[in-house]
Amino acid sequence: MSSPPQRFESIDGWTHWAGARVSGVDPNPAGEVALAQVPGPAEGGVDLPGPYAPRLDGFAVSHCGEIAFALPAERKIVLIDSRCADRRFVLDQSACAEEDGLPSISGLASGGGRLYAVDAQTTAVSIFALPRLELFSSWYGNLRSPARVGVDSAGRVYVLNTKPTQLLRFDPDGRPDRSYDTGNVAVPSATLDLFVSADGAAFVSVADQAAIFHFSPSAQSLDKLLPPEEAPGFRPGALAGDSQRLYVADRASGALWVYDLAGDRWLAAVPRFRAPAAGLAGSQPWALSAGGRSS
Repeated sequence: MSSPPQRFESIDGWTHWAGARVSGVDPNPAGEVALAQVPGPAEGGVDLPGPYAPRLDGFAVSHCGEIAFALPAERKIVLIDSRCADRRFVLDQSACAEEDGLPSISGLASGGGRLYAVDAQTTAVSIFALPRLELFSSWYGNLRSPARVGVDSAGRVYVLNTKPTQLLRFDPDGRPDRSYDTGNVAVPSATLDLFVSADGAAFVSVADQAAIFHFSPSAQSLDKLLPPEEAPGFRPGALAGDSQRLYVADRASGALWVYDLAGDRWLAAVPRFRAPAAGLAGSQPWALSAGGRSS
């Protein structure tokens, strides 16, 4: 946990770091985007300029290493499969069964060889088979304004819905789990990100709030995670983790903090990491950064 990134990818070629492995990715005209894995070897580091509160786009990393991210302005999902010479697939609206395509991708998650995408405009959950991004199912009818999505180890899918704010759970075939009921969650401002652990515990970050909402696998509202004492002005944004740790990007300082879920305590910030994190994913984790692009 104490070492900085071992891999860096630049999507628009605006900066390269010495000794980093760089993969050629099509330029993204929407803004500067960088991808880094933390932690890594002792040399190097990540230090990107602020502001540190970018728009949180969809971002996911599968257990097999496929990296997927959304380009909402272009109505695209890009998949990088580094096992096959960084093979890239770009899914646009023409590849979808629906005429509307993916007009407003708001969240991505992976699990069980699938990639899940929620769309705030069509209110659908689209499911793609990995690694070829083959669309094989879409779920409609149970969502009003889906913002983020997560998957637990049993393949159950969690959707952070807004208007009203609530968490919904579906089985792997898309059937709503009526036993899972968080009720309407009172939040003072817009929700930002959702992380779901392997056992189904859910964590939600909220704009301009220092605490993180926490729900049990049975949808019970638990005590919020209070900010670390060593981080004045802490504003959690992008979330990721595993069954033991939660990774939290601070939208105030650009730091990446680590929370021990078993010990219920903050461990530390990842050394030599500062970036405007537009997304976190995986248990490593991977950080998707958008330099200078604010929400």
